[in-house]
Amino acid sequence: MPERIGLVTIGQSPRDDIVPGFLHGFGGRAELVQVGALDDLVAERVAAMAPRPGDQVLVTRMRDGHPVVVGREGLLPLLQAAISKVERARVKMVVVLCTGTFPELRAGVPLIEPDRVVLNLVRGLLPSGRLGVVIPLPEQVTQATERWSSDWTVSIRAALPYGQAAQIDEAARGLRAFAPDLVVLDCLGFTPEDGQRARKILNRPAVVPQTILGRVAAEVLGM
Repeated sequence: MPERIGLVTIGQSPRDDIVPGFLHGFGGRAELVQVGALDDLVAERVAAMAPRPGDQVLVTRMRDGHPVVVGREGLLPLLQAAISKVERARVKMVVVLCTGTFPELRAGVPLIEPDRVVLNLVRGLLPSGRLGVVIPLPEQVTQATERWSSDWTVSIRAALPYGQAAQIDEAARGLRAFAPDLVVLDCLGFTPEDGQRARKILNRPAVVPQTILGRVAAEVLGM
């Protein structure tokens, strides 16, 4: 029997743009149960969740493929409810599909929070040095700087994921003069192919959360 894994997105499910990258890193059979924090919300309700001053800015994808921007504070209770819902499907693990910071989240099974996984992986790979960071939106630069500048000298570029290859190429070219030792594509929307584009342009290693989470899940479940 394949292991049952809960994937919880901050947008709407299913996330067919993330699943291939996750399974590529998984390396074993899995039955995925997907739930989205915004699954039951109409467009007007989602629009009302736009970030307020001082709120963490998050970008995600709706079921029809278009991106939306929401604030962390309004999203948090919906995200916890989505975790509770996917747990009722008797999953062995829950994976949150967002690199935002959610220390309040709780689950009765192992809960993988990408922000912690990716941050600590980068610390292991590059204890100090020059770090290039690609984020979805210019509005996220301040929070990304706070997240990444404590241990590294950073340069941050914005490129919307979800098939925007030209933006990703431009962001990578914008990091050339900085000459990073390592590049982080800091969003679950970035695919393994996006990571390959960044590596080719910069000739530097790149971290892509989609595949990393799959590998972590496989390790925890012994796959």
